[in-house]
Amino acid sequence: MDPTELLRAADRHRAAGRLHEARQICSGVLRLAPNDANALHLLGVILLQDGDPQAAVPLVERAIKAQRGNAQFHRTMGMALRSLGDFEGAISHLRRALRLRADDYHSHAALGMALHAAGHFAESALSLRRALALNPAEPDAHFHLAIALLNAGDFERGWEEYEFRPARRELESKGLFRYAPEWRGEDLRGRTLLVHGEQGYGDSIQFARYVPLVAERGGKLVLVVRPELLPLFAGLPVAALLAAGSRLPPADFACALGSLPRIFGTRVDTIPAPIPYLAPPAERLERWRARMAGDGRARIGLVWAGSPTHSNDRNRSMPLAALAGIGAIPGLRLYSLQKGPAAAQLSGSGMAVEPLGDELADFADAAAALSQIDVLVSVDTSVVHLAGALGRPALLLLPAGLDWRWLIGRDDSPWYPTLRLVRQRTPGDWAGVVERVAAELTAGAAAVRRA
Repeated sequence: MDPTELLRAADRHRAAGRLHEARQICSGVLRLAPNDANALHLLGVILLQDGDPQAAVPLVERAIKAQRGNAQFHRTMGMALRSLGDFEGAISHLRRALRLRADDYHSHAALGMALHAAGHFAESALSLRRALALNPAEPDAHFHLAIALLNAGDFERGWEEYEFRPARRELESKGLFRYAPEWRGEDLRGRTLLVHGEQGYGDSIQFARYVPLVAERGGKLVLVVRPELLPLFAGLPVAALLAAGSRLPPADFACALGSLPRIFGTRVDTIPAPIPYLAPPAERLERWRARMAGDGRARIGLVWAGSPTHSNDRNRSMPLAALAGIGAIPGLRLYSLQKGPAAAQLSGSGMAVEPLGDELADFADAAAALSQIDVLVSVDTSVVHLAGALGRPALLLLPAGLDWRWLIGRDDSPWYPTLRLVRQRTPGDWAGVVERVAAELTAGAAAVRRA
């Protein structure tokens, strides 16, 4: 079969998610023609789609050397470098792609995302608007524009674009708004509203603050969230609290949890923040108070990694070893609230850290443990949202390309007044972040000893 036809077949497999078959075909073509630029590029695309940008980069580099004027090759390289955290390299390749093909929607959108990751927020919004001018119906560009607008504090326009977020679109595709009409703020007296949680645990915790506001509208409120949140959310003013996947009761309206800020017209200066708005169940609190009885040292909680499946985990997480400077501070008692694969880093780390992760059955346990900690030190995960919702002090360690909710250039959070934000000054510079955190914890430990 002609190599061109083989590569077309490989691309059809790739588009259908049959990456193994696609990779085999490309590898076969490259055995016969090792410098075939299109085969090199397509194999790079397959590896990138399969979550291996490191392996994709040298293949796409070879394709570019063979065809320097190919805009698509530069776009793929830009996307691979962005995945690896080389944001400036990504920007350079994406700008090159647009010099070669100025009307490429995908390159404008990818450039907008790379600019955002590098902290160039105004330019990011401009590139995303250019993408939407070429393809106004593309939801991903709308969503990334929402991130840029919300990051800049433009909540009025940002919430509108935020309605294009993938999690809400998934609820729509599953028929939530065919099940019941979408609620847009109508009178709820005598009616039932179903509010469905979405996105990650942190998002649900962040937006749970709106549940009492909805309850004040009257009517019957049914809240549906992931099972691990049920004990934590048991104190919210709802008529029913259901686990996601449960059979749903009849409802007059339905609403995605993340749409509530738009419905309530939230601006930066009107964020509802009656801290705390969540609390651990009393029986959990009693158990964890005994489990973490104080000994005069400042109790510090540590979380150094988020979910490995998160799209930005490469940039937002760090290895435990990066926190070694905190472990060397006298007068601290360190606890790990880390769960997931990263918790294994405690073994052999040489750090005196008491592991709690395996004892945290759900978020109610995590809330009770946080209630006994003086300061949480955490990367951007659901645990830091929980600390903020509980009104617990926390130092949030942020990468240079940040999540929208932490806004631009601030070291505080209007969402969570007890949080302080410590940002990378250059992409990847966790050492500088930890150095500043260690200085603050050293002063805090001395204060505890004096007390």
